[in-house]
Amino acid sequence: MSYQPSKMIGIFDCATSQKVIGQEKFLDAFKTILNHGAYCQGPETKELDTKLAEYSGTKYCSTCGSGTDALTLALMAWGVKEGDAVFVSSFTFVASAEAPVLLGATPIFVDSKPDTYNMDPEDLKRAIAEVKAAGKLNLKVVIPVDIFGSPCEYDEIIKIAHENGMKVLSDSCQSYGSVYKGKNAGSIADMTATSF
Repeated sequence: MSYQPSKMIGIFDCATSQKVIGQEKFLDAFKTILNHGAYCQGPETKELDTKLAEYSGTKYCSTCGSGTDALTLALMAWGVKEGDAVFVSSFTFVASAEAPVLLGATPIFVDSKPDTYNMDPEDLKRAIAEVKAAGKLNLKVVIPVDIFGSPCEYDEIIKIAHENGMKVLSDSCQSYGSVYKGKNAGSIADMTATSF
């Protein structure tokens, strides 16, 4: 038995986007950028940073090339390096674990809750205890990953992390636009990374 889909669903349909937004608007935007020559960190980027910060309810936002870059830059800002433990959700895209590795740190996978697939705070406690008992790594950061638009249990995760001297870097790539207890994704943890 073989299944034949009735209609192909494209990942990104440029033709439809141009119809909705208008090809002239696309071309005008490209011409503006070509004319001022600020291909990176130009006025359009600054405008996007401002709008994303306002939407998230944060003071700052800095856009970059990818979600991997966003995670890596945040970890760099906190001085993550070789010998540091970074606790990462086990159910995630590779970038969440790749970012610590790029800096020489060790990702420690934390199991997910079976009903949400988000980081399990109880398993985070277990993982922290194991790393402490081994005595080989410095506790540094927790990266909970919001899955399927559902924010993690941040109250509990932040409490556990801060009690153990760690920062929380929220990976909100799948939850940007969602709300957790009245706070927008992007404004809940010590720092947040997202991508589009």
